[in-house]
Amino acid sequence: MAEKLATSALDQRRSTSADELALLDAENKRLRQLLANQLRAQNAELKKMLERF
Repeated sequence: MAEKLATSALDQRRSTSADELALLDAENKRLRQLLANQLRAQNAELKKMLERF
């Protein structure tokens, strides 16, 4: 009986960890896209500035 409880608790932690990992992966993807968009905008702005010279 104690083994089943320990196994159940371990499975619970694994599923929680998997859920947390999925959330972190989604946030990481969102942040990478945000950074890429900001860098593209900055790059375009810098190109315009260089065209003046």
